[in-house]
Amino acid sequence: MLRERDEKSVIIGVAATALIAAVAGMMITSRPTEAQTEPIQATVAMITDGAGVDDQSYQEIAWRGIKRYALETGLAEGIDGYQSFHAVTATESRQAITDAVNDGFKTIFAVGYRKINAVDEAVQKYPDRDFVMVGDVAQTRPNVVSVTFQANQSSYLAGVAAAKTTKTNTIGLVSGEKSVVMEAFEAGYIAGAKSINPTIQILHDYVGNFKNDATAKTLANNMYQAGADVVYQTAGGAGQGVFDAARAINEKRRSAAKVWVIGVDSNQSQSGRYQALDASSNFTLTSALKRMDQVVYDIANMAMKDQFPGGEHLVYGLDNDGVSVTRGRMSTEAWMAVQDAKQNILDKKVVVPETLD
Repeated sequence: MLRERDEKSVIIGVAATALIAAVAGMMITSRPTEAQTEPIQATVAMITDGAGVDDQSYQEIAWRGIKRYALETGLAEGIDGYQSFHAVTATESRQAITDAVNDGFKTIFAVGYRKINAVDEAVQKYPDRDFVMVGDVAQTRPNVVSVTFQANQSSYLAGVAAAKTTKTNTIGLVSGEKSVVMEAFEAGYIAGAKSINPTIQILHDYVGNFKNDATAKTLANNMYQAGADVVYQTAGGAGQGVFDAARAINEKRRSAAKVWVIGVDSNQSQSGRYQALDASSNFTLTSALKRMDQVVYDIANMAMKDQFPGGEHLVYGLDNDGVSVTRGRMSTEAWMAVQDAKQNILDKKVVVPETLD
């Protein structure tokens, strides 16, 4: 996470003019332990998780929002513009935030619930910076906004789609790791599937993280071999392993006999393209979406305009188009069932569980 950079030591006062000229451009070989760089208003940093900004999942979606904001405001990637800092462990997250602060970034997005402790510490340590906690709820302070998505709702719709599509009455779920946040996906998916067929069999297992696609592939393959013909992946970057497992099976079959994958966070239709024995086809049934890119873009703009929504907890669900599912390759019957389920949630006729209890 550490890297060398040029910094100017600025000493205020008329008598210091000569000293400024002498030390300007001095090479600093290690980062200071406390913030020394004044924040630049428009700049944004993103602390990533899992497989980083190329995970083809929620990190990449958030980064897309950052890049759109940067393009429209004329920011270049790097210091004095926008930048990502990759961190997985709590220690790495704390260091990444310190690095971003020391580099002068004004608004710092922390994406992923595992960043919560580092953010709670940082908002107190750096009151002149704006923090955005995406995926969990930070302590209430004027320099932090929390953003959460009602993934249980979109997962409920995914469960409806799976139950209306399966021919074996067996579906699967490959999760990243056990947590309160991930439990909402699981609870929603199971409830949605059972709303269609209470006797449906649901296979479920955990990768243990969000980047080990080999493990995800093994878990998904085991589910397909056990009879599941639809598997929902909620494993972040590791979820590509689920697509790999389905592809390996489907390439040996005719397109009508395919097994399905349900994508998560972004539209993962492209990941489902493959060549069956008889034709080119696609095995992504649908994707459960989060509009994380739009949310990140909006908050970055608010911060730039000095309208940062500090102290708030912003919740995005079906009612404000924060989550949804794609039509994908659902049958008309499945799609209509999904639309009915969505309306029942909006009308509060169905309350989607957030836990497995």
